[in-house]
Amino acid sequence: MKVVLVSLARRGGMVHFVVELANAMGRLVSTSVVMSDVVPDTYVDAGIPKHNLRTGDDALHSAVRALSPVTWFRLWRALATEADLVHVTGAHAWNPAVAVLAKMLGKPLVYTVHDPLEHPGAPLSIRLSNWLTSRLADTVVVLTEDGRRRLLENGYSPRKVQTIPHGAYAFFRRWMRHGVRARKTILCFGRFEPYKGMQHLVAAFTRIQQSIPDWNLVLAGEGELPPFLRVGTPPGIEIRNEYVPDADVALMMQRAQFVVIPYTEATQSGVIAIAYAFGRPVIATSVGGLGLRRNNPVNAEISICGLAKNENSEAVVIMATPHHSDQVVIGRKPKVNSPWALTVPRMSPCWIISGARMA
Repeated sequence: MKVVLVSLARRGGMVHFVVELANAMGRLVSTSVVMSDVVPDTYVDAGIPKHNLRTGDDALHSAVRALSPVTWFRLWRALATEADLVHVTGAHAWNPAVAVLAKMLGKPLVYTVHDPLEHPGAPLSIRLSNWLTSRLADTVVVLTEDGRRRLLENGYSPRKVQTIPHGAYAFFRRWMRHGVRARKTILCFGRFEPYKGMQHLVAAFTRIQQSIPDWNLVLAGEGELPPFLRVGTPPGIEIRNEYVPDADVALMMQRAQFVVIPYTEATQSGVIAIAYAFGRPVIATSVGGLGLRRNNPVNAEISICGLAKNENSEAVVIMATPHHSDQVVIGRKPKVNSPWALTVPRMSPCWIISGARMA
């Protein structure tokens, strides 16, 4: 069995996903990857062939590269010579063309859908790409049962949709710094988007900041700052409004006591996978697939009204809404072990359903 993984994202979560999957699969089956040329070759384990495509660094240059015959010749050569099955592992505007090429070559196609429910503000090109690619695919993989439910509600066959959760993003640990210890820091990391619920988190932290003056809240990520943060930074809050390189993400995780994900909607979050790699507890609102990861769900509009630690050194956060002030969420310290190696056996039925022959 020879599998070619295709992920054309230049950086961020889609890159992290395909790197972890390729490195785990490469130990068990013949694996190649097709990736953007800006992704460092060192991310993928030695011995796994990496085919680089120039995908452009903005919308204009991406369109120019998409029209280049060289781009598609390189992709065709990789799929024709190294694939018994093609697995597109993340969203990209070029995915429908990749899917059509795989079909023309007679290769079974698997597609991982990270967000079965598109986030507000997602570009039309990505929405259309996901819709077309998921329908061209022989098998669609989602990361949570909530994601599978959403696709089934949209008319997908139960046989076509498979749920395979991903493991911790352990490759971030290569950037761990010796001697760095957790501080009294709450970390909210990821691209600034309206659905991330940062206004609720900031409002909650501001209300209690005077009672926990030695704690600080770090908001980090690229994207447009919400209006309430443009007028000034509240006390105890640190904002890093830019793309955060992977090495810096690792440092922030080391320094954080725990990670908060106050999203108002979500199907899953790669931030959880990063936090788990560093053994950091995650406090998340009970929306979409996030609610399946912990007990004691609370509403999306949260407020933090206390911080403490119990005798088991578990981070304890009392999270309340105006109508649910008695809710308590305990973020247990997760195991650092990454189950990515278990992903490949779970992938095998998907490959068989898709029509690939197991060798």
